[in-house]
Order: sequence, then C-alpha cells, then structure tokens
Amino acid sequence: MEIKIRGARENNLKDVDIDIGDGLTVVTGISGSGKTSLVFNTMYHEARCRFLEVFNSGSSRVRMPPAHVRSVTGIGPTIAVGQNLLNRNPGSTLASASGLHPFLRLLFARNGSTGRPIVQMIRGCQQ
Repeated sequence: MEIKIRGARENNLKDVDIDIGDGLTVVTGISGSGKTSLVFNTMYHEARCRFLEVFNSGSSRVRMPPAHVRSVTGIGPTIAVGQNLLNRNPGSTLASASGLHPFLRLLFARNGSTGRPIVQMIRGCQQ
C-alpha cells in the first residue's frame, strides 16, 4: 500500500507532500534536510498514535497529540525498535527487549484464537 503524507510541518519541514510506494524505501539527504523530521517526527509519530489507539479502551492517558501534518494515509499501527538496544539476557526476544511484549500480550488476550494470523488480528483492531 502506498503511503501518502500531505502538509508535513514538523521542525524544518514546510508543508511537504510525500508519496512512498510499496517495498523498501531509504530516506537519504544532507544533514539538516529533514529526514528525521519526516520519518520519526511525522510518519512514525502518526503511526505510533494509531498503534496506541488499538489498545486505548476509552482512556485518555495513552492519547498522544497528532503529528503536525494535514493528512497521512496508507499507514497502519507501527512500532520502532532502536538499533542500539542493549540487553544482556540470552532468553530475551525482540518483543521483551523492546518493551513490545505487554502490548502483544494484550493484543492476543483480546483478539487471539488458535489458527488466526496476526495480520488479520491487527486489521480487525483497526476497524
């Protein structure tokens, strides 16, 4: 699915419109060109808001302010895992080391059933 960002205004971005097609995308540019503002402060921030809304059951304590953008389409709930994650426990998984484990437990507890793919579960939560 194509991601469309319209009117991004985070930090040094001035009403930027972006279309990102399917597949792997790399964002490059010179220092100060707005890469981090586009990817993390706009796109990831909006996706994280949507991710947290999946688990929000009427509580306002999880609510995040929206990104400074006119619209973002084609993006689902998302998490970001830092590459400098330090964890010395050999029994840890990516989910437990990144703090995602409690969210996955909640997702499966509310929507899980044997034989049901996780993609269908997440799509069901979005509706």
